[in-house]
Amino acid sequence: MKSAHATTLAIAADTPPPMHAIGTRSRKQLAAAVETAMRRKIGVGLLDAQGKFRRRSHILVEGVDHKLLRESVLLERGSKAWWPASGLSLALNSFLAWRRCPDLLTFHGSGRIQDLRFGARCTTGIRGTPPQLDLLAMSETEVVAVTAEGPGYLTRRQARLAPAYKDFQLADDLRGWAGLAHMLALVPDHYRFVDAAALFKFAVGLARIFPDRACRLLYLYWEPEIGGTKPLFCDHRQEIEAVRQRVEGDRVRFEGLRFADIWAEWDSLSSPPWLPDLLARLRERYSVEIH
Repeated sequence: MKSAHATTLAIAADTPPPMHAIGTRSRKQLAAAVETAMRRKIGVGLLDAQGKFRRRSHILVEGVDHKLLRESVLLERGSKAWWPASGLSLALNSFLAWRRCPDLLTFHGSGRIQDLRFGARCTTGIRGTPPQLDLLAMSETEVVAVTAEGPGYLTRRQARLAPAYKDFQLADDLRGWAGLAHMLALVPDHYRFVDAAALFKFAVGLARIFPDRACRLLYLYWEPEIGGTKPLFCDHRQEIEAVRQRVEGDRVRFEGLRFADIWAEWDSLSSPPWLPDLLARLRERYSVEIH
């Protein structure tokens, strides 16, 4: 571990990414515009008064079989999957069909995937409810852990690390993550959009569960097809990059990527044969314009 002095210096050097002077009201207005655009794309007839899908059959886009989840709790009525703009809904629709052929799936430079697990609990060794990853993609030598974000980050309330994490000792190969946790203890509101506390817990859990495999924590997030240059979306990307730089070189790597980037990467794949139809459905549902 770094000495306390070294950690303090690292925090002082980690200046917050430049933020635009946009208040809570503007954030809520943009979030409302996104929700309205998505409801129109999906079809208001499929949604109830709360904005949730009316039926289980509406959660997944056409061509994706919900039985691939083996009747998982992820599709029970209280699940976030019933909210069309949730990160879980995006992840399930994007990756569930790959469960039939995980070896054909590519993850931005990953090796051959052998197993896909959705809704995996990531135990950290600290008392409390373990954080839940949206997806684990595993090979014999590598683990890609996906935490997915819909547009909810626009109005996120920052979570705080439990006191037990303040004195939690990490190995030397997680120094960047340790510095992130120490910084969050001192400045809990350092990030406005990225849930850095959750990312830290994921990193701790991955290092603990997979000590003999390379681990990558992939933050997959949604942005509008048109309108992604608006200041709030830019600020979100700057926060992602700030986290990446802070933990660069650690054993649990961190990377941020848009869902649109993953879909574009899949455009170049020649198989499986159902992939072009899946990509068309995903874009039909999630590619919205914000003016």
